Amino acid sequence: MVGSPGEALTLVAQAIAMDPPGDWWTIRVGCEAQLLLGHYDDAIAACEKAAGLGGEDFDIAYFLAAAYAQKGLMGRAAEEKAKILRRAPGFTIAALRAKQYSTNPEYMRLAEAYWYSGLRKAGIPEK
Repeated sequence: MVGSPGEALTLVAQAIAMDPPGDWWTIRVGCEAQLLLGHYDDAIAACEKAAGLGGEDFDIAYFLAAAYAQKGLMGRAAEEKAKILRRAPGFTIAALRAKQYSTNPEYMRLAEAYWYSGLRKAGIPEK
């Protein structure tokens, strides 16, 4: 969330090495970092692994929706969009921005380029 997803992946790898196979939160952080780097296949793999470990499906759904859409897997993106809208009817990208997960300019640039643009492709409205 400080705009350094590459460094986050290093920390994720270290955490997994110390406590294999890694817990839901660690894998989820890897999923987000891969997405913010535009590594959609790796993001999908990490997100799907995190989803298999339980945890908060909503977080995983909005990362997966974006990654699937960026890859052109629109059927899968639509499934994740439906999960998002069941949990938060009327969900928008503006609402996601308003949560202010990070105000770091580099994070915001990466989120716009890879995450929010993917959510738009998946059919999540801006407002």
